[in-house]
Amino acid sequence: MDYESVKYVEGFVENIIFRNEDNGYTVFNIVYDDEEITCVGVLSYINTGEFITAQGE
Repeated sequence: MDYESVKYVEGFVENIIFRNEDNGYTVFNIVYDDEEITCVGVLSYINTGEFITAQGE
């Protein structure tokens, strides 16, 4: 992995668009710097309103 391409965002979970309960695959929006960003990933569990730090490319 090229660590220079890894990005971090922190924000509050605005809404959960999709969650597969079998494998944890989740599509959700967070608010970061007054912008709404869509994130995807395999997560154990998140709730709307939680503050999270996400990393990715």
